[in-house]
Amino acid sequence: MHLMRIQLIYYFVQLLTEPCVKGFNIICPGQHQRIFRSKEFCKTIENPVYLCLYNTFSLQYSENCTKMEYASRKGRKIVLSPAINEIDCKDDRFQPIPFTTNSFTDCLFGKSKCNEEGQVLISDGSTIMDRTCRCDYRNGYAYVTQPKDKCFCVPSQEDCSCFSKHCKENEMFSADYRCVLMNSSRSNVCGEILDGPPTTETTNINNIFVDNKEYPRSFSPSALTGILILLFITIVLIMMFRYLLPKV
Repeated sequence: MHLMRIQLIYYFVQLLTEPCVKGFNIICPGQHQRIFRSKEFCKTIENPVYLCLYNTFSLQYSENCTKMEYASRKGRKIVLSPAINEIDCKDDRFQPIPFTTNSFTDCLFGKSKCNEEGQVLISDGSTIMDRTCRCDYRNGYAYVTQPKDKCFCVPSQEDCSCFSKHCKENEMFSADYRCVLMNSSRSNVCGEILDGPPTTETTNINNIFVDNKEYPRSFSPSALTGILILLFITIVLIMMFRYLLPKV
């Protein structure tokens, strides 16, 4: 009888504490750790493929095992919502290659900030392309190393560093990064830098569902909620011990 009471308390503790344990945010493993996590987490033959994706309902990452690997098109990533679905990368990231659940958790690259000395942002890029910037000729800045196209530079592909260049007293720095005579009528290949928000490249990709299976939504209590739950569990356990354990 005493053993049965102890077992009853044990199962009740598991029942109460399981939501709290699952409430912690998951950090997905890195590329090199995925193979080890996959062997440990996905042990069944039916669902041998490991994935760790962002869950749009719980607003945190979730680990799951599936029958197969999923892939999205360039500029997109796969999430749980709660079915497996593909969405555009966030504004500050881009994905120039297909996204695969076996390899990635988020879009592969973060966009360049174009905020180094002398740089100005020209284009905000897109879901498949990095931002572009150029040196601010208006303030006398030129490229340290001229990029493929002198009218703009892609920081993730080439050196976009700038340096301050000075012209003679009767000269000015042009949009083509040359010292020309004041009030010169010579046309420039590069356009002028205009004030205002940068342009944005658009990618017309329709949303598609690649799986209709619903995956569990992770419970994610706040810190205050977790403290209140643990306090409640403590009170319940004290009452149970007093009631269930034999009196001495």
